[in-house]
Amino acid sequence: MARAIERRRREFVTGRVLARQALRSLGVAPAPLPRGERGAPAWPLGVVGSITHCDGYRGAAVAAATECAAVGVDAEPAAPLPDGVLATVATPASSPRPPTSSTGAGCCSAPRSRSTRPGSR
Repeated sequence: MARAIERRRREFVTGRVLARQALRSLGVAPAPLPRGERGAPAWPLGVVGSITHCDGYRGAAVAAATECAAVGVDAEPAAPLPDGVLATVATPASSPRPPTSSTGAGCCSAPRSRSTRPGSR
């Protein structure tokens, strides 16, 4: 159990570091990112964002609240999806693999994001 707790702590810290890097790219001064409601980050005023993590990946994306109502990111281990899931979460025109760069996906002009794989820089 101690190892699981340490792993979760590293995921939390890495997510917050990536979020601060993304905030910096928006021109937001460094500030604490406390846990808000249900553990989600309490973003600085005027910012929306999201942090995600899974085995081997952590990521964060932020945008100015004047540009987006919300930002959401999710990461899952690279594995085949169970039957029926792809049809539920994607349109026929969608790629089964997410793009490798953020273009705003139609909600924002250009959200700022940072991601890392543990052990990489």
